[in-house]
Amino acid sequence: MLGLLVAEMSLVAAVAAVLGVVLGVGLAGAGAAGLRTLPEVRPYVEQALPLPSVSVLVSLAAATVVVVAAGALAPARRAARMSPTQAMKDW
Repeated sequence: MLGLLVAEMSLVAAVAAVLGVVLGVGLAGAGAAGLRTLPEVRPYVEQALPLPSVSVLVSLAAATVVVVAAGALAPARRAARMSPTQAMKDW
């Protein structure tokens, strides 16, 4: 049961990391495009959005999964020891 809970949290962390990268790149691109419309700022904003390399993005996603799995370990241990009725009683 403990392995299942940690695996679930790791999957959630991986999805969150991917969504975070996609949203971050999208919002950075939108911000840069918005800044390019301002005549005072246009000369200072590059046409291409500088992105980190794929290896950096993968290592950050892996670090996110490790941190979330480590953070979920203590609650998962506690949940694995409880009976379902005891766990639902606190809700």
